[in-house]
Amino acid sequence: MTGFEKATFMSVPPYKDGVNFADFLPDAAVRDHMTDFYTEQQHALLPFVGCRFCAEPCQHREQIEPMTRHKELAGRFHAALAAFDERPEPEHWPANWHGVAAVCGEAATQAGRQGQREAAYCYLAHEIDFPFTEHMRWSFVRAIEALPSAG
Repeated sequence: MTGFEKATFMSVPPYKDGVNFADFLPDAAVRDHMTDFYTEQQHALLPFVGCRFCAEPCQHREQIEPMTRHKELAGRFHAALAAFDERPEPEHWPANWHGVAAVCGEAATQAGRQGQREAAYCYLAHEIDFPFTEHMRWSFVRAIEALPSAG
């Protein structure tokens, strides 16, 4: 095929008339119909895997998302996260989480959300690229609440 072939047209019979499809469905009717879907599937519609454990989904997203473009901050986050590979033993987990929480707390502060745990968690959810568990969420919460500036 060269792209210079003569266009082919076909006719599709009006199939909707036989099954009584509406010609136009108002937006309000679609919204009402989808209400249960959005309620039942709210976790499936969240932007990141960690968001399903957030206590305030998408309340900090507009302020936190720009922080993910700060290379120096992202570099320190990934260095803190690398501590889990460098010191994988469970006795090091609290210190590892402390390092991650400190960077996330700083991101929240730079975003104007100082001392807001869920804003710091939002940064974490934006930056991770691996499956996230509820245990990780609670480990992060313990670490962020142990920081001196946590509020």
